[in-house]
Amino acid sequence: MKIEQAKQIAGKAIEELSHALEAGHSEKLREYLGAMARFHHYSLHNIMLIASQRPDATHVAGFHTWKRLGRFVKKGAKGILILAPAALREEDESKPKDEKNERAAVRFRAAYVFDMADTDGKPIPQFGNTEGDPSDRTERLKEFLSGRGIQLEYSDAIYPAQGQCSPGKIVILPGQAAPEEFATLVHELAHALLHQGEQRKETSKRVRETEAEAVAFVVSEGIGLAASNSVDYIHLYDGNKETLAASLERIQQTSADILSAITADDYSLTRKRKEKGYSREGLPRFGRIPSRKSTLIWLALRYGFIDKSILVVTEGLGPQRFHGRVIILVNEHTASAGEMVAAFAEENHLATIIGAKTPGRLLSGSAFKAGFGYIVGLPVAAYLTWQGRLIEGKGVTPSIPVEQLPEQLLAGEDPQMQRALELARES
Repeated sequence: MKIEQAKQIAGKAIEELSHALEAGHSEKLREYLGAMARFHHYSLHNIMLIASQRPDATHVAGFHTWKRLGRFVKKGAKGILILAPAALREEDESKPKDEKNERAAVRFRAAYVFDMADTDGKPIPQFGNTEGDPSDRTERLKEFLSGRGIQLEYSDAIYPAQGQCSPGKIVILPGQAAPEEFATLVHELAHALLHQGEQRKETSKRVRETEAEAVAFVVSEGIGLAASNSVDYIHLYDGNKETLAASLERIQQTSADILSAITADDYSLTRKRKEKGYSREGLPRFGRIPSRKSTLIWLALRYGFIDKSILVVTEGLGPQRFHGRVIILVNEHTASAGEMVAAFAEENHLATIIGAKTPGRLLSGSAFKAGFGYIVGLPVAAYLTWQGRLIEGKGVTPSIPVEQLPEQLLAGEDPQMQRALELARES
């Protein structure tokens, strides 16, 4: 019943939005775009549900998630109805009876989230607000372009246009202020991701420009920029609710992909760089494994013989069905790269960590020949999270500690896995 209620709420939201645009009012759509910026990890359907039920919501999470973050939902608080994925098991009937196996089937269930205003407790870490300055996000955006095989150029020849996009290439007008350059880059990137090939033929130029500007608005708002523009989003509506919903889906998915891609993870720092002084935003960035051998050679030279201090950046996949339902198991054997993943997920509230404290063995080392067939291995760099937390010697403490004794394993029992399954069923 609640699933149908959620569908009705979302359907009514699209209906009301259509009527507003038809009447010449685009303020409501601008509100939904603002919600996309705040909740870019959610699907469009759930963004519509959140924004229509609680337009002033800023940070939302489930009851148990708030509890794990050290906050509790106030008594009498009214939840926001959304749809959450639920994995079911079903048998593969196409195989003989003795060969049947189970496969996962994704269904959806009604769930409630609560806005931070309806909770009390420990303060939530706030990420930096750019307040008119995109900071290092522009450089991360350029790396995202490069990773997608898109060439970036600056040229006065395109004046008075601020940017141009063609297959595999983006040209930007030089001399723009930092916020304008960032927004222009996002606008042209949206064209590159949305409006090439068949999609270009199926939409008008006015709709394409409006979609690209909407993506720039969402991404700019998402990193804290004051995204003021004069675009009339009424142009997204052509009288058809289905095409309006499809356009919003494209805007949401594209802006979520870009926002995920320009979020930095962690960094590795040498003693020399630490003693010399550094800015984490100014460290060389390593964002993806190169596809060309020539680039691999350059990387080997760059990180093999010069300063090994780097910033590790990941490219997000955009909203996924498993978001908010990730559980990571750790113990005293979870070291090195495993601790990197656990620390990143914990610090950014992307997963629940269950198990025992990790050993804190996370140093970058180099081997040196000492003669007579001996090799000496020495640590040369430390690994820190984006908030500056050192993992070496400290490890990652699980948010839900679960002891696991050797005799339990010998008896075929796994209390850590059991607790993870219980939590997955609850969330």
